Amino acid sequence: MSVVTANTGLLGGKYRSLAKAQASSTSAVALTTTGAPTTSTTVGTDGQLYTLYTWTGAGSFVPNATCAVYVLCVGGGGGGSSSGGAGGGAGGYQAVTLRVTNAITYTIAIGGGGTGSPAANNATCNRGTSSTISATSDAGVFAAGGGGGLDYNNTASMYYSEATTVLIGGGGSGGGGSHGSTTRYGRGILGQGNNGGTSNTTTRSTGGGGGGAAAAGANGTAAGAGNGGAGITWNVNTSVYAGGGGGGSASGGTQGAGGSGGGGAGNQTAQGVDGTANTGGGGGGNMDGSNRGGNGGSGVVIIAIPR
Repeated sequence: MSVVTANTGLLGGKYRSLAKAQASSTSAVALTTTGAPTTSTTVGTDGQLYTLYTWTGAGSFVPNATCAVYVLCVGGGGGGSSSGGAGGGAGGYQAVTLRVTNAITYTIAIGGGGTGSPAANNATCNRGTSSTISATSDAGVFAAGGGGGLDYNNTASMYYSEATTVLIGGGGSGGGGSHGSTTRYGRGILGQGNNGGTSNTTTRSTGGGGGGAAAAGANGTAAGAGNGGAGITWNVNTSVYAGGGGGGSASGGTQGAGGSGGGGAGNQTAQGVDGTANTGGGGGGNMDGSNRGGNGGSGVVIIAIPR
């Protein structure tokens, strides 16, 4: 299976021409589906009418024609830290055109959000898991899970996720840095997300924000924790996805806001806010250790067919 990874605008070039041809056909393109996706219609920013199939759980589809479709695929967001203040990274964001083949089955997997680290636990937060569209004989789409926020005793930095030996820190977007180190952060995967921010230990301890699809997480400063990186607005339905989790700050500092697109806010005296379900948002960090970090939001897959 080959993998489509380039983020693009709305359908373009030969795919746009194909989409117009199929939209004007007397035989409407349709998908036979499993997994109970919701269906809706919307007008994209290009003025084109689309039918949307939205999966929030595992499923599949079979097209009744060879055609071009527009795909949004977002991985699960990473969990935020407890006692380290680091926000979780957003799930990987992929908005692509995909040529699908008549009568081929495409399997969909939805990434889960990573759990935030438990209260008073310096273990690394869990990364989110990937969302995918796959077929045995055709191209597919892969969106990585977001990196978990680094926690207080974490000694690893700048790693990619999706490999069993280097799960710390990195992902579709990287998790933020913990106040246990001011130089470490999670590294995002090129083309899917951005890096997390670093922490601060001067004046007060503050965690870095998790990376988002559109921007890196902000660094923690003496004044407060880093905000989560912003997500991206999908041109078809104008909703925002894949925001990073905000960092948590010690007493007297501002808490990091979650990035637009479902990122959870950081906190000091309460648990980090969970990322929003089905956006791939990262979980917010907690600083005082008496509460858990926020869980990452689950991912989503949407297929848009021009009409």
